[in-house]
Amino acid sequence: MDMTNGFSLDILLNMLRRRFWIAVIFFSVVLTATASLVFFLPDIYTTTSVILVEGQQVPQDYVKSTVTMGLERRLQTISQEILSRSRLEQIIEQYGLYREMKKQGKSNELMIQAMRDDIGIQIVGRRGGISSDTVAFEVSYTNPDPQKSMSVTNALASFYIEENAKFRVRQSTGTTEFLGKQIEETKKKLDEHEKQITSYKQHYMGELPEQLDSNLSTLTMLQKQMEVLSESISHTQTRRDLLMRRIERSQAQAATDEEALALVPLSSDSRSTGQNTGFVRLEILKKQLAQFRSRFSDKHPDVIQLKQQIAALQEHQQNESTDAREQEGTALRSGSDRKAHEMFSLQSEQISIDADVRRLMGELDKARNDIALYQKRVENTPRHEQELTALSRDYNTIRDSYALLLKKYDEAQVADKLEELQKGERFKLLEAAVLPAEPTAPKRGRFFLIGLALSLAAAVAGVLLWEMLDTSFHCVSDLRKFTKVPVLVAIPQIVTKTDRWRIRFRRSLGATVLAATLLVLMGASYWFSTGNEQLVRLLIRPSTGALIRE
Repeated sequence: MDMTNGFSLDILLNMLRRRFWIAVIFFSVVLTATASLVFFLPDIYTTTSVILVEGQQVPQDYVKSTVTMGLERRLQTISQEILSRSRLEQIIEQYGLYREMKKQGKSNELMIQAMRDDIGIQIVGRRGGISSDTVAFEVSYTNPDPQKSMSVTNALASFYIEENAKFRVRQSTGTTEFLGKQIEETKKKLDEHEKQITSYKQHYMGELPEQLDSNLSTLTMLQKQMEVLSESISHTQTRRDLLMRRIERSQAQAATDEEALALVPLSSDSRSTGQNTGFVRLEILKKQLAQFRSRFSDKHPDVIQLKQQIAALQEHQQNESTDAREQEGTALRSGSDRKAHEMFSLQSEQISIDADVRRLMGELDKARNDIALYQKRVENTPRHEQELTALSRDYNTIRDSYALLLKKYDEAQVADKLEELQKGERFKLLEAAVLPAEPTAPKRGRFFLIGLALSLAAAVAGVLLWEMLDTSFHCVSDLRKFTKVPVLVAIPQIVTKTDRWRIRFRRSLGATVLAATLLVLMGASYWFSTGNEQLVRLLIRPSTGALIRE
């Protein structure tokens, strides 16, 4: 057939008249296949439970929850737990699900995946009496058995409520345990820094920044003390010089008296008087020696000098002359004793002054050493201040962190108590699943209309295809359009009795074959559709609730 010259309604009607049975065959085959397929599909029921997400019952200003994960993320996490292999196998075994798949020898993995596909989780806003700012979500399950669909949906809803409570307790407890470990580690670091600072302060005691004022005041006091000691030493040395000149004069006079005494013979009485006088002087020297020994050692110069004087005096008493004259000897001895006593007093004073000079010099040396020590401390203070500041900076940072962790740990413990008493955010069953009154799928009316449209399209497409494959001419006008040779006459088709019989036979045979074909299609649709839950799920999958999971 040549369609290059246009396409009109008359041409279409002529084609339908010529290819009526072709259109009937295509239409009936497609319509029978789609209608029987939809008719024999099993019914699928979907039930839904609504769970309300209640906010924290205690104001956030008083107790802050440690569970900060958002609802959608939390639902994903809980869904992973509920949709685990072990949990789903338990539910399948408990409610006897997917028996057709078991009969077909399907693996457990396929049944578990099928159940995961049949479960739907969807967050909703306003629903019924729920306000627009209240969050809720729906849990749905699809199954051919309405009773099982309702039971499994309610079981899943209870699982979500229980798992949410367990999840919040686990997360809150985990937060508390984490903070506890952080507190222990921070406490160890804090103790180590405290030991370092304590050891540093003990090692550099006296040179620390907080001791700078004390060191400066002590240094000022020592400098004043040094000035006083210098003045005292100067005065004492002046006294010593004056005393030394007096001693020199007394020693010269004593030497003159000794020479005069040696020329005068002494009587027995005068010897006795001289011995008594020497004894008194010897006793005085011995007492002075005892005093010096209590203050100094035997190697001290003053002690050695007194020992020599005592030895000289004892030797002098033993060797004094007995031939001096009595009167002159007595007078000379008396004067010599007085001068000796005076000399002894001067020497004692000299010894005392020397001791004072040595004591003052010692104190002066000690003051110099102390000044040098405190000057060194003052000079080292800035360096120690920098080092101590660096140690204290780390210590203060760790101490602040430790205090913050303690505060958060106390808050976490209160949050734990909040979750244990279920006073925090929780899931509450708002609407339980009920037994569905009608199946969710398949929507037979919708699919029948789709099948009818497909059947009409198939009939038209079949007629057009058949006409395109047919190369014969059906009328004189078609022939005239095809060739330039003039057509002189047209002979109409002569239909004989045999032709009529042949036409009836072909039509009867075609109708029989068509009827058998339709019956076969219906049987195949019945065999393919009956109990084919997977096909129904495939057809309704885009319209079911989305499962929230990664």
